[in-house]
Amino acid sequence: MNETLPYKIVKLTNGEDIICIVKNELGEECEVSYPLLMQTLPRRTPEGFVESLSLSRWLQPFTEESLFKIKNDKIILMTDASPGLCKYYEYVLSKIGEPDNNEVFHESNFPKEEENKNEEIYEELLADM
Repeated sequence: MNETLPYKIVKLTNGEDIICIVKNELGEECEVSYPLLMQTLPRRTPEGFVESLSLSRWLQPFTEESLFKIKNDKIILMTDASPGLCKYYEYVLSKIGEPDNNEVFHESNFPKEEENKNEEIYEELLADM
């Protein structure tokens, strides 16, 4: 698959990983919009514990802004998000946009019909972590 994916994973020097839309890479800064913090958390399943991906607001609980400038020296790595993660990101953004929704989203909350339709993509996403 050679198509350019619209969302990027950005690894920051403070250890945080975010998924976002990169608007511009301006000299010493990078502009990103709608960043969500990525965290992997242990989740109990009948087969034992597995890692579960959680997406939550990054700075948005503290500001009304949706566009942020990050200095390039604070970025370790930037790469395209996988197709499965892109779909999950879009789903979480649509849910976060609902009024009074401050929920943390785990991949296990992703709608079952979407999960079944894209099962291979999600297995690949979780295997890469």
